[in-house]
Parts: sequence; C-alpha cells; structure tokens
Amino acid sequence: SSITTLGTVTAGNLSNTAIVYPAGHIVNTWNWGPYNTTANASSASLSTTLSTLNFGSGTGGDVQITGITATEGNLLHITSHVGDLYINPDGSYNTDIGPEIDGSWKITTSLYIYQNTQIVLPVTCTALFTVPANFTNKTIKMRGAIQGGSGVRYMTARQYSGGNHTLHLTVFEIQQ
Repeated sequence: SSITTLGTVTAGNLSNTAIVYPAGHIVNTWNWGPYNTTANASSASLSTTLSTLNFGSGTGGDVQITGITATEGNLLHITSHVGDLYINPDGSYNTDIGPEIDGSWKITTSLYIYQNTQIVLPVTCTALFTVPANFTNKTIKMRGAIQGGSGVRYMTARQYSGGNHTLHLTVFEIQQ
C-alpha cells in the first residue's frame, strides 16, 4: 500500500514552515464577528460616496479585518453577511456592496430595484481574490454606495420573533 500509517499524533507544530499543505487546504482564517444582535442595529445611510459599513460600537463597529498577511499565489475566499438592505423607494438605482481589499473596491453584490414600496433584502457577499506579492498587514473591509436617487438606503440587522440576526465577515486563505 502507498499509505503510511502515522498512528495518533500527540505532539508537533502544524504551523511549521517545512510542512507542505495540499492545494485546497485552508491555511489561515480571519474574522470580524460573528455579532449576534437581539435588538435592531443599523449602519449609516448609504450615499453616492463609498463608505465602510458600520453597525455601531455595540455591534462591532466598522465591518473590517486588519492585519491580514497571506502568501502570494494563494486564494482569499471572502464571505460576509452584512445585514439586510433597507430601501425606501426613489426610483431605479443600483446599490453596490462588496469588499475593499488593500484600498481597491470589488463590487460583489449590485442590487437594482424598481419598486414602489419599501423593501428589505438580505445581503450576502462572496469574493475570491488571488494574493499578490507583498500582501502583508493588509485590511479588508465591507463598503457600500448607491448610484443615485434621494431615497433612504441603509444596512440593517433586524431582530425577528426573538431570534438573533448574525453579522459577519470571514476571510479564508486557501493553499494553491
């Protein structure tokens, strides 16, 4: 057989740099949250100016992770639930939400709604990003903006029937 039996490993250091992990292995994880809200929490209103989503100090503040260092060529899998988008109708304009990686914004969710009534939509964003050279001590944050209009739009974490609403931003580094 080509399988080597190791038995039970009782000591060692899995972060040893001599270990070669197979492609697809998660080699690092970073988190903002999860924040479970039992009361309603809202971010500031979105505008045509790109801004970082923020649910207040009681619910994690800015939706961002700092101090990320990853290996060139690996993938960063970014996933987040940044609440529900609340829209008070003002016509048909896009609302764009996505991660900003080291100062560069990536739109991953663009919502175009033509609706004559108020609407609330859950927003989950996912992105894959190939790690460039020198990716050291970087920040990933969730940002949003609208493309026009005068209606109210903001992200909200609403509590329903006594249940929690969970907000999170998670980044996985995947070995390639």
